[in-house]
Amino acid sequence: MNFTHKKNIKFFLKISLSKVIREYCVDIFYSDVGAVLGSNSFDTHLSSGSAGEDLRNYLNNIQGNKIVLVAIGDDGAAQGSIAFDALRRLGAKDPFLTEFRSSFALAGYAQSNKTDWITQEQHERYKGPSEFSLTIPLQSRPSAT
Repeated sequence: MNFTHKKNIKFFLKISLSKVIREYCVDIFYSDVGAVLGSNSFDTHLSSGSAGEDLRNYLNNIQGNKIVLVAIGDDGAAQGSIAFDALRRLGAKDPFLTEFRSSFALAGYAQSNKTDWITQEQHERYKGPSEFSLTIPLQSRPSAT
């Protein structure tokens, strides 16, 4: 039996506040086939202050060869600082914007050996959406015979 799969996966991520998102959004993909592993969001407005902790715990539980997309908008800065170390573990870089209604987008990697495709965008309020278009080479998976 041979496994075949694509060599690359393409992402376009845009965090725009034209639609008010006030949450942390996370999507997880297998790095060898690009298939969706999971998705979650944490509402920063209705969470009674726990969204930052929930985001941190969720990100810290993602292990191994996983591609992780993170989007933060609107109210995200209020509770986000508690998750900064978890974002750094995925490849995010300082400084993080903490201004109300700023936007943040990250394509990160959960494995400890980081890759060169890790991408981060962020913008202050009224300075436009955080967006990127990215092609990520998928990791080879050995053939089974």
